[in-house]
Amino acid sequence: MKKFKLILALAMTAMVMPCPAQSNMGILQSPNKKVTATMTKSNDTKFTAISKDYLVTTHKNAVSPTEEGMVTLSFKMNANTDNFPSSSNSLVIYSSTSNQNYYADTWAGNAQIPPGTYDFVASFGGMDTVSIVFKEQIVVNNDTTIEFNESDSKLVDIKAYHPNGDPFTIDKYAVDENWNYVLVEKGNVNNLTTFDDFVRKADMTDVFRLMTMNGKIIKIGGMSDRFFFVDRRAYYNEGTTDDCLFVNLFYIDGEDKLLENNPNNYKYTVEEFVSSKVGENRDKWIMGALMEPTYNGYKIQDGTITIENRSETPAKIWLNIPQSTPGKTNHFNLLVCPMVGDNQLRTIYNYDDGMGNIVFSDTVYTWKHLYGPAILAENDEINYINNGNTNPDMYFFMSTLQDGNVRSTIYPGHPKFSFTASQKGGKFGDNTPINLFCQGPIIPIVCSYLGRYGELRESDNDLLTMTLKLNGEPVDCTYADRNQYFYEWTIADRVKGTVDFEFDNQNMVVDGLQGRNLSKIHYDETADDSFAPTMTMLQMRDVNGNVTDRFEKADDGIIMFSCGDFKFCGNLNTFQYWYECSRPQVEAYYAVNGQDDWTILSITEDEDAYRAAGFGHLFNADLNQIDGEGWFDLKFKVSDAAGNYQEQIVSPAFKIGDTQTGIGNVKVGNATEVARYTVDGRAISAPQAGVNIVKMSDGSVKKVWVK
Repeated sequence: MKKFKLILALAMTAMVMPCPAQSNMGILQSPNKKVTATMTKSNDTKFTAISKDYLVTTHKNAVSPTEEGMVTLSFKMNANTDNFPSSSNSLVIYSSTSNQNYYADTWAGNAQIPPGTYDFVASFGGMDTVSIVFKEQIVVNNDTTIEFNESDSKLVDIKAYHPNGDPFTIDKYAVDENWNYVLVEKGNVNNLTTFDDFVRKADMTDVFRLMTMNGKIIKIGGMSDRFFFVDRRAYYNEGTTDDCLFVNLFYIDGEDKLLENNPNNYKYTVEEFVSSKVGENRDKWIMGALMEPTYNGYKIQDGTITIENRSETPAKIWLNIPQSTPGKTNHFNLLVCPMVGDNQLRTIYNYDDGMGNIVFSDTVYTWKHLYGPAILAENDEINYINNGNTNPDMYFFMSTLQDGNVRSTIYPGHPKFSFTASQKGGKFGDNTPINLFCQGPIIPIVCSYLGRYGELRESDNDLLTMTLKLNGEPVDCTYADRNQYFYEWTIADRVKGTVDFEFDNQNMVVDGLQGRNLSKIHYDETADDSFAPTMTMLQMRDVNGNVTDRFEKADDGIIMFSCGDFKFCGNLNTFQYWYECSRPQVEAYYAVNGQDDWTILSITEDEDAYRAAGFGHLFNADLNQIDGEGWFDLKFKVSDAAGNYQEQIVSPAFKIGDTQTGIGNVKVGNATEVARYTVDGRAISAPQAGVNIVKMSDGSVKKVWVK
């Protein structure tokens, strides 16, 4: 191992100390608390909504109070400084009165806070141990002094077992005089990453968070049943053939404690991915998972685990998640989004001695990922939970709690688009995605590309090309610069008007065919309604409910897609805002792959479908009106009464019949191919790469493209 990487690893270990939960994950009060909840009741098969309003949270900054009206909190943090250096201590102050977090400067030993009732969370960070000490519901109306003692915390004994029943043991290393790692004791895994969250039950606020590497000892003191402690961890081997992730979830919920996993509960899954075009340039894959814990279906926090130095694409994951207790409403789950590193970006850093001499160089890799949908071990099977695009820029993927607060709902996802392992009919990435386009005042323009299974394709934006027109005139602006152009909606000197985007994504090959998503967006930013509707999901299934886009005959297939007209509402100044969703006008068309000859599809709205936050309205279309074989394209147009619209071409979208890769003999309706020519008129006996002119038996002429 290189010396620099050793130093970096040690630095990272030193930095893995308790830290306050990020304030942008806070819960916000909805305006006047008069917003109805998105979901009100459920049974095993159907969900009923009472509102079409979908709410959204925003970044909530920590308060910077003024001196006026404040009181002084003085505090002491007592610990053995040899084991818990003062530089590793922190204190989070959570106000029950104002619903705000305050961060104390542990160096100063005091903080200015308004009078009120507070929960205090003190952390002591040591080399091998992290101690968390709570003091709850403390009334502070005058200048007050509080002491926090590390000795008040007690060990939380977490026991995790390998699927073979053996306790997990981690490789132990020491550092020699040359800063090289030396293996001292071999374990059955060589890495462990844990994420620990302390969550306030009343509003599910994540008030404190830990992220540790290779097994810190956790001690907790003074925490009542007003809080949850949630620990999720992944044991794994990096740089070996046994590169599985072993994922576990533990929690303390009042008297209900689960701090020891059952090795018999593991479920194993292998998730296969097809690289994007830009991803073919990488020299290795990485695999990993995004772990999202939920409580009663609402997201708490997430964390990402990665395994590097791999040459194979499957993500191999063992899940051991506590199952819901029958008849109990309050329960935890852990949704794991498998991922692989698709596009690898390399940056070389040279380090010198200050006199111009390079001491050593190091290469840093940045990855763009392909994320699969969330998986969950439930009912003795792997389940794929389609909870939409969980990209934090997609603010309308939110809903409300019963108290009117805003929270991200990720379970059970959308039941219509979710599926089991036995229903999965293909590989992630082996399809042409849709563009889930989002407008908003925080990050004005975002394109996210979602595949047929709900997989998120981060690297598509690396090859994305964009054209922009304002009031019909071209604007010199790239996709990378678009948010700087649109960021300040209130800038007086920027000309505003009708906006026309065209996004061209060709970062995929499907069944040997060049894939393409061509999206056109039109809206008027000066109008009362300045938001274009958008598609949110496209999925296809066969008559048996299997998720696939390849069918033996047209009668076997059905198209399901969702879309919505999301309108921003609220006040940014008060950080209270949400999105309303109304039904757009919807049109859908199909064409033979590569041909601009569109036939309208008959579509119906599934009005009884559960309207999951962020998905909008669900529509179906049968393929039985298509009389032909081969690959076909789809075109969708969604528009609103104000004239805003989105149009997408998904090419190729689905295949009918057992045709060969590319476009072979063409058949449309009862007409068959009788002759084929190049674009310069030469007769050819077989398809050739490029544009082919095909004469049909009914006298029509088709132009097709062959890869």
